[in-house]
Amino acid sequence: MVRRGAFAISANDQPLGIGAQSDGNTGRLFQGALDEVRLYNRALSASAIQALASGVVGVGTPRPTGTMLAGAYPNPFQTSTTISFHLAQAGPVTLAVYGIDGRKIRTLASGRWQAGVHPVRWDGRDGDGRATAAGVYFVRLTTLEGSFTKRIASLR
Repeated sequence: MVRRGAFAISANDQPLGIGAQSDGNTGRLFQGALDEVRLYNRALSASAIQALASGVVGVGTPRPTGTMLAGAYPNPFQTSTTISFHLAQAGPVTLAVYGIDGRKIRTLASGRWQAGVHPVRWDGRDGDGRATAAGVYFVRLTTLEGSFTKRIASLR
């Protein structure tokens, strides 16, 4: 069976395929729309990609070599989401959530952080503790190596 305009990630560490998929074994595949694609200088397994997205990195799991904002999981979210980022080297970090209008909603992390993978939970509240409305928000990670931004959505 051919799926037009789809992509698939195999759960058994097969490579990412983009385009038509002709594999009849759909029980082991995730199918969806592409939102953002990042290419790394080495292949990552499906479990390594999942670990980066969730902020959980186990023994033997390849880590990215540069600083990056891995994104949020779950996304979209209802009550809370975990935003993960990787620092290639220790240094000052600011992780903040912004509204679609560019207004800062809340600073989630600020200060000096060690190198490695860091998950930070956002409960969907602003800096004054008020629940935010459903909608699109932007998470920005600012480090000495640059600024990285991801889109997240709240479904309240």
